[in-house]
Amino acid sequence: MNKATTSIFVHTAALCSQMSLTLSLPPSPLTPLPQPGNRCVKYLIPYLESDEGKALSLEDLATFYGCVRTGIENPDSGLGCYAQTPADYTKFAGFFEKVSTR
Repeated sequence: MNKATTSIFVHTAALCSQMSLTLSLPPSPLTPLPQPGNRCVKYLIPYLESDEGKALSLEDLATFYGCVRTGIENPDSGLGCYAQTPADYTKFAGFFEKVSTR
């Protein structure tokens, strides 16, 4: 497991733990995540480590996880994240702005 993959799973596992969800790591050997092709993966950890990401409530984290789950599960995806409602673009603006403009 490469450093980026490990970091994503560690942060996601912590997120899931806060939401009382279970995350199982994929079996080895892993194919390294294509970086930076998956924009969700590229900006996920920096967002969660930002002030905006750290300030999310557990309910917001659960919603955010729903937005980024496809990017985590499908590392070969180009974008990898999708707002579940139009309000998500505002609620997670710091994340979606980076994903959509870079």
